[in-house]
Amino acid sequence: MINPSHKINEKLFPHFIWREMQCKNGLYPPEDMRHSINDTLEFVECLRFLMNAVIWERTQKWIDAGIRVVSAYRPVNYEKAHKRSGNSRHTQFQALDICPTVGYRYFTYNEFWKMAELIDNNFKGRAYRLGSYAKTFDHYRNITWIHVDCAYGYGGRRWYN
Repeated sequence: MINPSHKINEKLFPHFIWREMQCKNGLYPPEDMRHSINDTLEFVECLRFLMNAVIWERTQKWIDAGIRVVSAYRPVNYEKAHKRSGNSRHTQFQALDICPTVGYRYFTYNEFWKMAELIDNNFKGRAYRLGSYAKTFDHYRNITWIHVDCAYGYGGRRWYN
C-alpha cells in the first residue's frame, strides 16, 4: 500500500484529493491501482459542473457547491468484514459513493439521473453505473448519496432501492 504521508492532500482531479480515496480502515489503494479511478472521477467532475450550471440557471448565483466522497477504495477483506460480496468496483478502485453538499441537496434523483445521462452520452465507449441505496426512495425525493462507477465490461445501468 502507498505511504500516504506526503500525498494525502495531493489533487487527483480539480475537486478531489488523495485523502478522500482512503478506506475507512486507513488503507489507501495500491500504487498499481492509482489511476483506476480516473474515469469515474472525470464523470463526477462533469456531473458536478453540470449541477452547478443548473443551480446557476435556477438562482442566478454560482455557488460552486461540491460533492463529498463517502467511500472510494475498499479492500476485499474490508468488504467481506462488512458483509459485502467482496466483488465490488470499490475493491478495484473504480467506484465512488458520493454525497451532494449544500446546494445539491435540492436535486431529485430524476434530475440527477437526467444530468448523468446527458454526461454519459458524451462518454461514448465508457459505460457508467449510477445508483442509490437509500432505504426508502422514490424518484422525486431529494438525493442523499449515490454510487457511481465505470462499468468496464458490464454496460451502463441505473438503479435505486
